[in-house]
Amino acid sequence: MDRKDLGWGELESAVDSGRLERAVSRGAPGEARYPLVDFEPEHPSTFYDEAPYDYSVTVEWKPASLLDGAIARQPDGQRRLDIGCGGGRNIPCLLRGGAALAVLDLSEVTLKLVAARHPVRAARGSLLRLPFVDESFDFVVCDGVAHLVPDAAAALAEAVRVMRPGALFYAALYRSGTAYEAIYKSIGAALRGARKLEDLGLPPVLDRAAFGAYRAASRLVKPERTTEERALRAIYEDYFLTPFASFCSRAWVEETFARLGAPVEQIEASGNVWRILARKPPR
Repeated sequence: MDRKDLGWGELESAVDSGRLERAVSRGAPGEARYPLVDFEPEHPSTFYDEAPYDYSVTVEWKPASLLDGAIARQPDGQRRLDIGCGGGRNIPCLLRGGAALAVLDLSEVTLKLVAARHPVRAARGSLLRLPFVDESFDFVVCDGVAHLVPDAAAALAEAVRVMRPGALFYAALYRSGTAYEAIYKSIGAALRGARKLEDLGLPPVLDRAAFGAYRAASRLVKPERTTEERALRAIYEDYFLTPFASFCSRAWVEETFARLGAPVEQIEASGNVWRILARKPPR
């Protein structure tokens, strides 16, 4: 593989050269402006390859107001990173001001969707082992992803590592004590158990019933949400069948960010999550 063909342009110096030498280019000519670079070629496919978290046809496909406002206050021309970008709902916001944007996810399927839609540098990699050198980015986003790995604090530490001094970090983490936590740990556990039995050949009776109930509840509680089945299925799979999720207290969030060297500047409860802005102090 020739590094000059990877198309990372001005972000090239942010990439860990050792990891890049072992990476694999997954981009096909004409498929996207920048090819997808796989830094985890030996890693197996993920849950989100089977159920891409992409509900871009819904009215909810937009950045949170806290992130939107923070980006509006940033200078032009920044280097930015979206860790665990999913279907890319934050990407149009992060591209404002001529920013150079790298996006990372472990799902190759999801990244191909994103790379075909946006002029971003797409990297397949782990939150726990970012393929970037220290102090590479001016603004880092990890929106609703760190709580899906077994060690959320380690994922956040990696994000802080690649932030330049003075850089801003936006994160969203599941809140503890919410109704969603109880649902994920009860109804979700039953559905995840049933999915394992389905993998052994049993018919997906419970899954069909549960998705039908979810679809009906969505129409009742959130009538503005699309009725497009692909989009609803993506949300349903993410909410109930994601293999792992942790739930954080406000004290844990503030203590963890302080310990990692990026104290919280703003935190707000929003539905099931904490929305957080933290900053790495300038030198």
